[in-house]
Amino acid sequence: MPKIEKSFQPSGVKRVAFHTFGCKLNQSETATISHQFSEHGYEIVNIDDPADLYIINTCTVTHKADSKARSQIRRALRISPEAFVAVVGCYAEHNPGEIASIDGVDLILGAEEKFTLLDMLGNERKGGNVWQKNPTPEVMLACDAGDYRSMESTPTLEMEGKTRIFLKIQDGCDYNCSFCIIPSVRGAGRALPLPQIVDQAQKIVDNGYREIVLTGVNTGTYLDEKGNQLIDVVETLSALQGLERIRLSSVEPDRMSDDLLRLIADRPNVCTHLHLPLQNGSDRILGKMRRRYRTDRYREVVKQAFELMPNAGLGADVMVGFPGETDDDFTKTCEFVEELPFSYLHVFTYSQRQGTDAATLGEQVDPQTHQRRSFVLRQLSKRKRKEFLDRQVGRVQKVLFEPGDGQTYLDGWTGNYARVRVPYQPELINEIRPVQISKREDEYLVGTVLQEQMEAA
Repeated sequence: MPKIEKSFQPSGVKRVAFHTFGCKLNQSETATISHQFSEHGYEIVNIDDPADLYIINTCTVTHKADSKARSQIRRALRISPEAFVAVVGCYAEHNPGEIASIDGVDLILGAEEKFTLLDMLGNERKGGNVWQKNPTPEVMLACDAGDYRSMESTPTLEMEGKTRIFLKIQDGCDYNCSFCIIPSVRGAGRALPLPQIVDQAQKIVDNGYREIVLTGVNTGTYLDEKGNQLIDVVETLSALQGLERIRLSSVEPDRMSDDLLRLIADRPNVCTHLHLPLQNGSDRILGKMRRRYRTDRYREVVKQAFELMPNAGLGADVMVGFPGETDDDFTKTCEFVEELPFSYLHVFTYSQRQGTDAATLGEQVDPQTHQRRSFVLRQLSKRKRKEFLDRQVGRVQKVLFEPGDGQTYLDGWTGNYARVRVPYQPELINEIRPVQISKREDEYLVGTVLQEQMEAA
């Protein structure tokens, strides 16, 4: 990939639209790229609006994620047929040829190269003065995933209507789960040095944001060059003046230590919300998946967490239809989920990804069984969610308010990840206030904002 010395300077304001698929890490990275374009004079517009440039940041965890990305590419081209279309991220890394077959795509950049997108456009011209549509997309993949070294993390501080920011502190994964394609497109584990995290967090606080969500591919494995671990990141940020909330994204159960749980419980500005990927409730299937825990360890982590934080929110990813999963295995998963105090599940079906060991296994589960098991778990998740929300009724919870619909109501999140709605009061936007929870309405809690700064439950 040739080095470009000068970034593209748009002649007049150009409109760029972003769309992100996948995890919170992808959202954080889109924010980083968006910040780059905003700094260079671009106008950020909605993905459904006409634009000069569309940037689609992709996920490739499942075939469904790939399909959604292709649909969004075609939708963007229907809105603005002459727009320059750049497709970036994990799907672009994993299968650039499939994306290149879509007529109208101009540039394809992998998981590492997407952060050089602004520089790439410095070599492009359209209509003689901006960019030139490519008859054949140019695929830019400068290195193999195993050679990845960069740790880009610069969240945009101009997210209208947002009160919290995802801060990427880790990338890549050294785990070798048999079903997962992500290590091959993200590379080995690497970490943003702790001083840089503190610097980014301070800028976020200085710009008025109340909450930071720490995110990564495998956040729990955070280890920087000085030996700092995730617990050191949380402890350091929890002492940062003005930072009112820290929330952890997904952390693997084998990385959730007792010390980290105690720190979360002890620090009032660390959210009592845990997302611990489960994947399956059968130890036999967990072994075939090459997960680094079994159900006994998962149960121990949850037990310790709820002894320290009785009203914590607990979420999990659960996969159905892994090769060889029997009805008995699935029953064990349902029973395990029933046993523990989950507040929500992310349910998804196994997707056969070429290049993973699981793709070579026999005993593939038929699509009808996938669908049936997914439905059962989603219904179980809905019931668990309602039970969790019902337990909040009568409590006082601190809520970070967002704009809501801008007219009739505000909504926001509690520390333990429950959505709360109150009548519209614009002065409360981006404020954390105690709310007396009075009832549940479907997936929301409803309450009254208290004038006194009472201690939330």
